[in-house]
Amino acid sequence: MAALHWPSQFGQPVTGAPINDDSDSNHRGDRFVYAMMVPTLADATRATAFTPCAFIAIMAHAAHHVTTSAIAMKIWYQSMTRASAWPAYNAALRQVIDAVREEDTHVEIHGISERGGVGDQYRYLELIETQEVLANVERATREGFDAFLIGNICDPGLREAREITDMPVIGLGETSGYIATQMAGNFALVTGSPKHMPRILENFRRYGHRDTLHSTRSMQMLRLVDLDTGFSDAATGEALIARFLAEVQNAAAEGAEAVIPAVGVLMVLLARSRIHISPEGLPIVNGVGALVKMGETAVRLRQSMGGVWTSRRCTYQQPPESQLAEIRRHYGPVYSTLPDPQHKESP
Repeated sequence: MAALHWPSQFGQPVTGAPINDDSDSNHRGDRFVYAMMVPTLADATRATAFTPCAFIAIMAHAAHHVTTSAIAMKIWYQSMTRASAWPAYNAALRQVIDAVREEDTHVEIHGISERGGVGDQYRYLELIETQEVLANVERATREGFDAFLIGNICDPGLREAREITDMPVIGLGETSGYIATQMAGNFALVTGSPKHMPRILENFRRYGHRDTLHSTRSMQMLRLVDLDTGFSDAATGEALIARFLAEVQNAAAEGAEAVIPAVGVLMVLLARSRIHISPEGLPIVNGVGALVKMGETAVRLRQSMGGVWTSRRCTYQQPPESQLAEIRRHYGPVYSTLPDPQHKESP
């Protein structure tokens, strides 16, 4: 990192050396940390020894410092796997998330514990698991989490979750698609199971990727839980990666510019192996890492907007207070994050 000459108008920097935490299990790379006092904008503009570019850089750094140090955020990461069926994957997922999260971000990983967690490529089974996801959204809201991340390429319950909570709810599929469009003019999808392909395509078209989605291919796996062995057995992991890269090669030959591994488990396997680009030069989207960073960014943006995030017009509109009692009488304790109008405190 280039040396930064600090102006006296900006206070005295406390530390000015990179922090190398290679020995730490939660590796962050080199960081440059300053504790500083930020003057008024008028005072800062009188730092005439600095060029406009230097001034902008200093103020951006100051804003980042104030923002990041002010928020120690708590994020719920919802996996659609059952821990007992995917033990090696869950250990690797923890490593990948810890490698990308900010130091003061606490990410809790939760899987499916009630029904399922091994076959969400089937629509009926995904619907069963989605009920637990939505219950967890309500729980995370009550427990004060700042964001809810759905770590599954099909984003089960994404729109419904946004209707029942005010915190940002971010999906793996939605995030991966948007990140891919920032990397390339088009992208290909490589799914694990052919059964998954129609379901994933429905979502990506809904997200507006009809023109940027180049093609979709499958690794032809009928039992997705077999992917877990790839984390505990090196030969199996290498074979799975080779199988994925063979499909990427075919997509590249037909003009694809980037690729999304359309299985969250495969994303983690590739990220753990530090495979971020194919031999043909296609960037491989690390959707899990992007999901965590998107969650952190959403929390900070929400704070900067005074707590505003989800629109309550039309799509994510909640029932009016006048209807809550009737709705709960027929559906049970739904919309539990909304106040009970019968027990509303008097001003």
